[in-house]
Amino acid sequence: MAEVLGHFRRALPSVPATIETDVNAAAAAELFLNHPQKKSCAYITVGTGIGVGLMVDSKPVHGLLHPEMGHIYVPIQEGDTIEGTCPYHGRCAEGLASAAAVARRAGVPPPAL
Repeated sequence: MAEVLGHFRRALPSVPATIETDVNAAAAAELFLNHPQKKSCAYITVGTGIGVGLMVDSKPVHGLLHPEMGHIYVPIQEGDTIEGTCPYHGRCAEGLASAAAVARRAGVPPPAL
């Protein structure tokens, strides 16, 4: 990864460059371009999984790689027997609301959504 970044820094020395996760990059763009008066935001994407990009004090928040907020526990309605699609946590937000989970609940393949 450092060599990719180094290539861009050498080729375009006057342009700031960094490598970031897709969802943190979207959060930064939302914050800086659409809400420049703010310093913090959370940007949520829902698709194959659930991703959350966090900007706090105008800086991206990272975990080991990035926060896995799509895997937070979500209580379900009593009597709901749906099994989540997340192979790690089952009924986390991603396991219950990602495209695969919605498709399973609807009884259709994900492309049909």
